[in-house]
Amino acid sequence: MQRRDFLRLMAGTVVVLPVGTFLVGCGESADEYGPASGADAPAAAPRASGTSNVYSSSNTDGHFHELTLATAMLTAPPAAGFSGSTALSVAHQHSVTVSMAQLAEVETGGMVKVTTGAETGHTHVFTLVKVSASSTPTPDGQPGPGQDAEPGDDDPGPYVPPY
Repeated sequence: MQRRDFLRLMAGTVVVLPVGTFLVGCGESADEYGPASGADAPAAAPRASGTSNVYSSSNTDGHFHELTLATAMLTAPPAAGFSGSTALSVAHQHSVTVSMAQLAEVETGGMVKVTTGAETGHTHVFTLVKVSASSTPTPDGQPGPGQDAEPGDDDPGPYVPPY
């Protein structure tokens, strides 16, 4: 094998490995509800809904929960942060606490992982990221505000999680 061939092989391996790692982490034992049970990966991409962001938790024990955060919680985080409950799923909810610093980190483009309180012997993980209203499709599947109906140079493309 010549040096040039070796370098091309290695460059392809470096580019492919991070993508492969994401696919393995999100694809193992996936069921109809989302990624592998127990994985930190969210069951669905976060989305904007009116003046709120909706986040899906990790899939644990064959189910996931949703958490709705008002956009104002991120743009002007309260000193006490956020404390609340997830949406009801499989006849239970989980408590969720997000500090002021964590909310501010999300607003500045960071990613924050928050583990719920334990309920019925398990927890879930929420991955909080900044959600752009323009990159979220409307409920009828049409492009959201600011999106082109046809892909173009300014089209943000499909959602790619930051993890």
